[in-house]
Amino acid sequence: MRPHRLPVAVLIVVSGGLLATYFLNSPRAVLEFDSQNSLGTPTYVGAAKEILQGHLVSTGRLPGYPLLLALLGGGGGFFTLVVALQCLMFVAAVLLTYLVAWRAFGKRWIALLLGLTLATDVYAAAYAKEILSESLALVLVSGLLAAVVSFTIRPRASAAWLIAALATATTFTRPEWILLPLALALYFAVWAVRRPMPRSVLLHGLAATGAAYALVALYIAGNAVFNHFPGTSEINNISILGKVMQYNMQLEAPAQYRDQALIVDQYVNVSHLNVWHVVTENPAFAADHYQLSGAFGRTVLLADPLKYARYSLDIAFTHNADVDRPLLHLAPNGPFRLELSGLAHYTAFRYSFYWLLPAFALLWAFLPLLSRRSRSLDVLGPVAAVALYGTLIVSFGGFDEYGRYHMVYLPAINLLVWGTLLLNVVIAGRASAVLGPLAPALVIGEIAAVIVLTMAPSVGLSVLLTIVAAVLQGLLAWFGLAEPVPAARPSPEPQAARTRG
Repeated sequence: MRPHRLPVAVLIVVSGGLLATYFLNSPRAVLEFDSQNSLGTPTYVGAAKEILQGHLVSTGRLPGYPLLLALLGGGGGFFTLVVALQCLMFVAAVLLTYLVAWRAFGKRWIALLLGLTLATDVYAAAYAKEILSESLALVLVSGLLAAVVSFTIRPRASAAWLIAALATATTFTRPEWILLPLALALYFAVWAVRRPMPRSVLLHGLAATGAAYALVALYIAGNAVFNHFPGTSEINNISILGKVMQYNMQLEAPAQYRDQALIVDQYVNVSHLNVWHVVTENPAFAADHYQLSGAFGRTVLLADPLKYARYSLDIAFTHNADVDRPLLHLAPNGPFRLELSGLAHYTAFRYSFYWLLPAFALLWAFLPLLSRRSRSLDVLGPVAAVALYGTLIVSFGGFDEYGRYHMVYLPAINLLVWGTLLLNVVIAGRASAVLGPLAPALVIGEIAAVIVLTMAPSVGLSVLLTIVAAVLQGLLAWFGLAEPVPAARPSPEPQAARTRG
């Protein structure tokens, strides 16, 4: 651990310094609630109060973050301990990013730089003041990444249960992550086909996945019994209606929903207001846990699933660089406003490189499965699986605030995007004689594509970039990191032969 003391200390100082600077500018906790998001901080506080009263299941908010609020006094409006813990969560996520990067790339300088990408991310740090679930979800996903990396290096039953525990905790913190345990189980099942694991580990992995969904089923049953809602969160019904409005598909509803379709269309094409206005201004859409909103949305989307899939995949390719600017609260007359504003602009510029995420996530998800040869970079496989899951579930299920959704798995994004770009430096140094200028030329081409896409976003160009970058980066990694074959030594001549000569 001694070689890591300096980079770890640097990351703690930088991330802690960013938090301190942000709090000096505006020291108060931020309670998010407004007319366009009636399900912000107050619903978390309300769920915490219900937990304190003995009600562990809720139709609104999953229990992960409300339980944290209840334990630390947030249910009574005391947020000091909550904010302090969220600051520690941010620093912990930075250090976990460093750990995973070190395990993957084996270079302290790469691990330090990847840790700094999160330690200097003012948008991610800003959530430490928000009474929202993102800070908890961030540290849970960061811990999950460390767990899957450990399991990849040495498959064992204890690591499988740890992965299941962290994935389940994430599921009970953010509703969109409910399929994460299943996604990881399927990925490691394919992994086991290519790289056999002990049977006992596979059985424990299956049992851990079953236990995760047994808890989910128990929660759903509790909601059905006590709240007459057979689901995890009624917010899912709102999200489905939000997707219909985002894609302007409301008039494609069947005749039975004609009246509702006309109401929704008024909000989409006349008043240009979002789904929160629909459900707060029209009681029918909010009644019975937003049942009408969900039924209407599902009917429309399932009537044309190809259109829904096409639009959602467009989002998966074009919204990875989104920045959640409204949740960065800088006091106009507070100290360090200019410095923090400048850092925010730098962070937003750095986010533009996330256009490369689909290419690099697909690359690292599949590359370890193509070879039975073990190498440290294999750990990026499950990291890419987490990032792909997050990207797809957000694209197919979320209807706005994509920067906010992406923040939860930001460590995985940084590991894949910036880790791959930095890896090209290593490849260029190791295989310069073989590859020549290919590595730097590829990086320059990727940077140029990012600049073009930032200035003129395009789905077609993004898809083309994804295909080309994934293929070229894959070839570069495959050949540039291949172990050199040692030259055969000439066999020594027999003593008798030399004597005759």
